[in-house]
Formats: sequence, structure tokens, C-alpha cells
Amino acid sequence: QILDLENQRNSSLDKILKIINYYNKDLHPATKIKVANEIYEMCIKYENLNIELVCATITHESARTWDPKIVSPAQAIGLMQILPITGKFLAKQEGYEFNNIEDILYNPIINIRLGCRYLSYLIEAYDVHGGLAAYNCGERWAEKWISSGQASGILPTETVNYVPAILKIYQEYCQMRI
Repeated sequence: QILDLENQRNSSLDKILKIINYYNKDLHPATKIKVANEIYEMCIKYENLNIELVCATITHESARTWDPKIVSPAQAIGLMQILPITGKFLAKQEGYEFNNIEDILYNPIINIRLGCRYLSYLIEAYDVHGGLAAYNCGERWAEKWISSGQASGILPTETVNYVPAILKIYQEYCQMRI
């Protein structure tokens, strides 16, 4: 049983590293290993997350760069594209001092930790589709969308495209063999 868990862990880490290497060959090898370990650990901590979903979210959020320093036009930061105001709230929940955005949101490990905490919370509250929608456009939009029976015309266009884009990458990662 311990050997099975170790094999599962190694297989998961290999898959994550393969994904990272596909998008960002230049990321320092030690950082790649730390990122892969953090994704794996967050998927153990949050049972409603799995490595394929987290990796799909990072792939899409980072504009397929896996660059920990990426900043969106909306000023969302890092691998999981966390807005500073959201990051400040999440950092407090995780017990981090939020004195410097760079120390928190540009740090890929902390960024993943905060992003996974938030994504897990949203999926728990709104299921996968609603959780992804909320991750992209906020809880108020997602609540309106869900209460309407996921009717079209509720979500912003970006989010209408965002949810299926993440799910498409997710499916690709689920089918991926290493």
C-alpha cells in the first residue's frame, strides 16, 4: 500500500513536470520540482481538486506560459493569476503577512497555495463549472448564473469562453499518458 502511494505520487509528479516542461523549459529545475510538489500536496489537502484541474487552471491562467512572474491586463499575478485584493484576503487566511505583493503573489509556491485554497472553496460552493466561473469573474456573477440554471447571457463573454477552455485542457491532461 505504501509502495502504491509512492508510485501514484511519482506518477503525478512526472505528469506535472511534463506539463511544466512543455510550456516553460526555462523555469529553474528546482522551482519546477517545488511547483510540482506543491500542486500534488494541494490536491491531497483539497479533495475536490486534482492535479489535472490545477494544471489546466494554471496553463490557462498563465496564458500557457507557466511563468510565475506573469501579470494580466487586470493586474492578476502569478501562475494562478490572483488579484492583489484577493491575494491579501487569502494570504491572511493562510497566515501570511501581506506587506509586499511580490513576496506573496510572485512566489510560485505561495501563489499555488492561495490559488488552490480559493479554487477549492469556489468548487465546494458552486461545483466545478460554477467554481471555475467564479474564479474568473467573481462569486456574484457565478451565483446569478447558477441561480438562472446556467442560462446564456448572464456571464461576461470572457467567462463564457473561460470555463470550457479550462475543461478542454483538463480533459487533455486526464487523457495524457506519461
